[in-house]
Amino acid sequence: MDSSLEPVSEKRGLEVLRRIQRFNLQDIQPSVRDSGLSGAEARWMAQNGLITLGDTMAWQQAAQETTPFEDRFVIPEITDKAKICLTDAADLDPFRVVVSFCSQTNNADLFLDVFIGAGLVFDASLVGADNFSHGNRIRALRPRVLSAYDSLNSEAKLAVANAAISRFIILTERLPAISVQMVEALAKIGWAVRDKILVAAEPQIREIFFPKGSQWDAFVAIREFIDKAKASLLLIDPYCDREFFGLLQSSAARPLNVRLLCRNNPGGLKAEAKAFMSQYCHVKVELRTSSDFHDRFLIVDETVCIHIGASINHAGSRGFMISQIEDASNRHILLQASEDAWRKGAPV
Repeated sequence: MDSSLEPVSEKRGLEVLRRIQRFNLQDIQPSVRDSGLSGAEARWMAQNGLITLGDTMAWQQAAQETTPFEDRFVIPEITDKAKICLTDAADLDPFRVVVSFCSQTNNADLFLDVFIGAGLVFDASLVGADNFSHGNRIRALRPRVLSAYDSLNSEAKLAVANAAISRFIILTERLPAISVQMVEALAKIGWAVRDKILVAAEPQIREIFFPKGSQWDAFVAIREFIDKAKASLLLIDPYCDREFFGLLQSSAARPLNVRLLCRNNPGGLKAEAKAFMSQYCHVKVELRTSSDFHDRFLIVDETVCIHIGASINHAGSRGFMISQIEDASNRHILLQASEDAWRKGAPV
């Protein structure tokens, strides 16, 4: 053990552990840098049994001497010892926030509607005193709801929390103040609600999960990224089709250079592009075909890189993620690879 390392203060340690736990709730293994730790702090916390460290860049073994510790190592999880330190770690869970606000409504019918409507399976039968009043019903149902939720894996938990929060906002439209209070409570523990989609508000986390059947929400989220483009867009999507031009329409009032790197049905896509440009003369659309990529990426103004876990034409039909690539080295590699693929691609 390296006794020369300066101990991490309790306040600093708890702050970092909570940040790591927000990543873990989304099945993300943050790098040491993403967690906000310095290399020395990470080593001290690992030595003292609060975190574990894993090497995420085996392909860079030969360059370890020049790769910063903060970028070379990830934190797969916090330890049981750390969880004990976080005496109220459940406070980070967005689902428990919506459970709390549903309980405050003192409306058992709304309580059931929110969590059954979110797809959670639990015993909703009530007898005797448990069925005497709305308050009694909620008190009996609440532990069953939490138990059913706690049995899910991280991805399913995030999907259920998303669905429950969206359902609660819809059902309380006549009482907007309580929805605002819930959103404010979520913000205090690092979560935000955007277009009824739950996202982690920490700047290091830029991932959104879309459950099966969320085609419209996915459409809106992708369109928001496209709308941010000031000069150029590059979409890499082997199965890109006419759906893309529906997303592009809201950005068509300003000059924009759009490049599409696709693989299937390039002729049909070219016809769509030609018709689009005839109506929206400010937009220039170029098409090329390439087999260099499997995943889908959207690159905005040659700087912002978005990983899209499904083709745009099927986004939301099954569960998938949209992620903004924050790591500078990965972003640089992607930008280089995309430009190489574009240069080698066959013009349509």
